[in-house]
Amino acid sequence: MIKRVRKRDGRIVDFDKNKVENVIWKAASAIGGQDKQLAVQLRQKVIEFMEKHNNEEIPSVEDVQDAIERVLIEQGHSQTAKAFILYRKKRQELREAKAALGIQDDMKLSFDALRILAQYKLLQRKSDGTLETPRQMFERTAKALSKAEKKFGGDGAEFEKQLIDAFISLEIMPSTSILQMAGSTGHHLSESFVLPLEDDIGVLFDTLKLAAQLHKTRQRGFGLGISFSPLRSKGSRVGDAEFGEGASGPVSFLMLYDRALRQINPHGTNLAFLSVHHPDIIDFITSKENAQLRNFGISVVLSKEFMRAVQEDKMYKLIDPHTKFAVTKLRARSVLDMIATIAWRTGDPAVVFSDNLNKAPSNPFEGIDGGGKNGQSNQRQLELLEATTQTGEHPLFAYESCFTASINLAQHTQNMGAGASDINWDKLKKNVHLTVRLLDNAIEVSDYPTAMMKRAIERTRRIGVGVMGWADLLIALEVPYNSAEALTLAEKVMNFVNTEAKNASMTLAKKRGVFEGFDKSVYAKKGEKLRNSSRTTVVHSGITSVIAGCSQGIEPHYAIGYLKRTPTAETFEVIPVFENIARREGFYSTELMKTISLAGSVRRVKDVPAKWRRVFVTAHDCTISDHGAMQIAFQKYTDNGVSKTINLPATATIHEVEEVVLRAYEAGCRSIHVYREGSSAQQLIHSKTTSKKKKVAGV
Repeated sequence: MIKRVRKRDGRIVDFDKNKVENVIWKAASAIGGQDKQLAVQLRQKVIEFMEKHNNEEIPSVEDVQDAIERVLIEQGHSQTAKAFILYRKKRQELREAKAALGIQDDMKLSFDALRILAQYKLLQRKSDGTLETPRQMFERTAKALSKAEKKFGGDGAEFEKQLIDAFISLEIMPSTSILQMAGSTGHHLSESFVLPLEDDIGVLFDTLKLAAQLHKTRQRGFGLGISFSPLRSKGSRVGDAEFGEGASGPVSFLMLYDRALRQINPHGTNLAFLSVHHPDIIDFITSKENAQLRNFGISVVLSKEFMRAVQEDKMYKLIDPHTKFAVTKLRARSVLDMIATIAWRTGDPAVVFSDNLNKAPSNPFEGIDGGGKNGQSNQRQLELLEATTQTGEHPLFAYESCFTASINLAQHTQNMGAGASDINWDKLKKNVHLTVRLLDNAIEVSDYPTAMMKRAIERTRRIGVGVMGWADLLIALEVPYNSAEALTLAEKVMNFVNTEAKNASMTLAKKRGVFEGFDKSVYAKKGEKLRNSSRTTVVHSGITSVIAGCSQGIEPHYAIGYLKRTPTAETFEVIPVFENIARREGFYSTELMKTISLAGSVRRVKDVPAKWRRVFVTAHDCTISDHGAMQIAFQKYTDNGVSKTINLPATATIHEVEEVVLRAYEAGCRSIHVYREGSSAQQLIHSKTTSKKKKVAGV
């Protein structure tokens, strides 16, 4: 009797006969086979064949596969045998492609995941010159983060074990910065900083120098948020009027920063901000189109006064940041129309809503600053947030840094029997608490480029516990993305995550103390002792979701099948979750998968059962309102911001873009970013029949 089998890497493991059955069934279903019991019978034939013909005490995986191939042919299943041979060939090509990356895959990650690990240099080089394995990367990260436990009397070994289990099972995925730099001496673990600017030539170049130094140590996945609002407008007087030219304005310095940082880090992803009240706002709105910025995206900061003027169709003031005097007025709706028009054409600018951004808890220092007359308190903003991370969802004060991690919701389902699934709430609670703790530990063990940056993060200890795999979770629960049920569930899930993140932060505060700025925060007035001033952010997770093998953030799947182009080949692919369900439900066929790859969506593919056509929703199956409603649902219970691209069809109008902005503002969103099909030259994935393009950003 065969009890053990030798893996390709030399390891000896228990022989699992169910794997033989599964691979036979997979080959059979590829050609339309529907008799799963036959796969069970053939499995037994394979075992009998091996026991009779195998001369090795412990057969290899290749021996088992040779036996499967031989039995299929001898039993008259030549078409299934052909499908199995093609499967073996494809797996061999995949192993060779992985080997070409120079990575030993000890977790059976996808090729795309390994490619990301190599491209973003997340795997450190060991003393013998080889790269660490994916598992070793997670073990290194867990070990580094657990070192903070000793400072607070915790059990570092136990916490390290919990982290390793969560990482290896792909239930929690820290940011790429944490994965890359944890355990390294002299490196920060933040994926972004916000740097301040002042209307001073020395400060402008000091900040540029600091920005260059930060980008020099980090490449892909790293970026900065910088507000250019403090700079005086173009043509303004500078110094003595008898000497020199007038001020060149914020857009000229944005171009300078873009060119300089492009030389240091051509892969940088920075975000520039300018107040809608700045006299140079029109030049800024059109800068992406006119100046060909490559290292910066742009975002317009919209105030409450501006939005009120839009709603009432009134003029609003442009204010010189140097003199603080109004210099002219513009019609608010005309400016919003220009923002929408340029965004419709290019995908930029995004917009940030200043008053929404500066409400607690994203701004913990919002609230009452006492001292009013006759016992009355004056309502005054103690400090304003003016910028976010480069992806727009995580607000930061000057010099503050960003520490985020995402919980993979696709790994938090449980079988309820009778084919039904539900969310495993106990597991989700455990992992929310674990994530809060690992991010607070990351703040502790991180090095900081300057003392000012260290003080800035310790003052707030802002973290971002987020979620990803949302579309995959909905598919597992058989809930359409563009349904009222999905919106209700989104609020329920994020409310749960947000509540538990706050509870976890309160627990940490009892042992570790509150954040340094606590006494001036809204929490001091409420008597709520928290370790972290804000705790939840739904980040883009474009890169970490690939590593985890799940859908990106809270986005729907871009396509169910697609044409994937590389410099050397074009391949048709279908997302794994659809292929698995198609096999399980018995409607899988190679021809159907090719049809779906060409169509992109399954909405009009009649060979897919109606139930699954309804469940497998793509970004382009959703209306503009569907996209906006999902961001609003998650924002309702998120401390900071929510990353969500509002995907618009090529036929969308400028007026529809304006409507998206207005609705997002009224719903309390911190920011909004629209992307109209065909508005950007960037492309990674194409849907064959419509030549669709997918824009992908990193975290």
